[in-house]
Amino acid sequence: MENILGATYVIAEKPGARNRTPYWVMQMPTAIVPDHSTIFTPIFRDLLITLLQNVTAGR
Repeated sequence: MENILGATYVIAEKPGARNRTPYWVMQMPTAIVPDHSTIFTPIFRDLLITLLQNVTAGR
């Protein structure tokens, strides 16, 4: 779980999801990703770095 913009986020598999691709489909506030084209904002970059560091550290 990560605290970004004063909120805590977690990536969790959706129970019963039919999607078995290696992609993450997420919903998040527009303060992090404002639209489909503008995804690599500084805050989103920081979120990804933190999540990937936690995954590789086994958390």
